[in-house]
Amino acid sequence: MPGAIDPAADDVVEIRMNRLVKLSTSGGLTALLVIATLLAPAAMAPARAGSETTANGVREIKDLPYETVDGQTLGIDVFIPPGTGPFPGLVVLHGGGFGSDTKEAVKNFAVLLAERGWVAVPVEYRLAPQFPFPAALEDTEHAVEFLRQHAGQFNLDPARIGAIGNSAGGTLAASLATMAGRGDSGASIAGAASWSGPMDFVRLVQEQPRAVIVISNYVFGHPGADLSDTEPLLRASPITHVSPDDPPMFVANSTSEPIPFDQAREMVERLHEAGVTAELFAAPPGKHGLAYTDQAIGPTLAFLDTYVRHFHCTGTCGAIAAPPEGENGGTPGVPIVVWIVLVVGVVVVLGLAIAFRPGRKDAGRH
Repeated sequence: MPGAIDPAADDVVEIRMNRLVKLSTSGGLTALLVIATLLAPAAMAPARAGSETTANGVREIKDLPYETVDGQTLGIDVFIPPGTGPFPGLVVLHGGGFGSDTKEAVKNFAVLLAERGWVAVPVEYRLAPQFPFPAALEDTEHAVEFLRQHAGQFNLDPARIGAIGNSAGGTLAASLATMAGRGDSGASIAGAASWSGPMDFVRLVQEQPRAVIVISNYVFGHPGADLSDTEPLLRASPITHVSPDDPPMFVANSTSEPIPFDQAREMVERLHEAGVTAELFAAPPGKHGLAYTDQAIGPTLAFLDTYVRHFHCTGTCGAIAAPPEGENGGTPGVPIVVWIVLVVGVVVVLGLAIAFRPGRKDAGRH
C-alpha cells in the first residue's frame, strides 16, 4: 500500500542537498552513489493511502487526499479496472447545484465506468455559497494534476485523462475543458462529457427562475446578487471560454428538464464554430443528469473511447502518445522534475568532486 506524503518533503530535499556538498569533499564517487538514495524518497513520495477494497475485480481507493485549501482537506476516490493497463482515466464530477451532494453520489456511476475499462475518479470539491467560482473549478484542475503526478499508483495513463459530470458537475467538466484546454499535461484533458450541465448563466437566469438562487450562490457567493451584472456570470459560463484548442466534448440534455435544452444545443454550436469536435445527445423528456444513464451511457462512452481512450497528443498539445493498454508506456506517475533534480544533483556532485579532489593544492605548489 502506498506510503504517506511527507508534508515537509521540500525541506528534506533542501537538507539532503546541503549534505551532498559535504559528501563531495570526501570523494565524488561516494557522493554520486549516495545521491539517488538521498533525493528519491522525498522527491518521489507516493500519494498518501486511503482505505482500499476490491469488489468484482474493481479496486477502490477511498478518501485519498489530493489538496488542502481554505482549511479543508479534499479527497478523491479511485476505481481501478482489473487488468494490466495503463488505463485511460475520467474525473467524475457530481451534481448538487454547486452547493450540495458529495462524491458518494457518483460512486455507482464510477464503478460502472471502471467495469468498462476506465480509471474512474470521483472528486470532492469546495461548495457554494461559501466557496464561489472559481473554487470548484480550481479543485477539479488540482485533482487532474494530482492524478498525473501519481498515475503509476493507479494504473493510469497520465496522457489519457478526460472528465465527465452531471448537472453542476457537467458545468465543471465543460469549464475544465474550455479553460484548461486539450492536452496531456497539467490540468488539460483529452475530452469531456457533460450531462445536463448549464453552459450559459446569463441566459439561464433569464429563462429559468428556479436557477437564480443556485447561480447567484455559485457565481457571487450569496443568494441575493444583482444578476444584471453579467460580467461575473459570463466569466463563470463554460460557453464564454470556447476556443479552437478545446478538447472534444459530448453534451447531453433532456428535451424537457430543469436545464433548457438550448443550453446544450448552443454550446455544441459554439464548439462547432470554433472547429472543436462536439456531439449533442437529446435525452428522454423529463429526466435530468444521471436519471438518463441507461440511455446516454452507450453513446457517451463511444465518444470518449474515440477521443480519450485512443488519444494521441501531437503538435501544440504535447509530445506524449498514449500507449496501447497492456504495454509499458514508460514510468507513469514520476514527475519530470524528479529526473531533473537527480541529473542536476549528479552534475553538481561531479563538479565538486573534481574541484576538491585530493592532492590538487599540493600539486600546484611544485
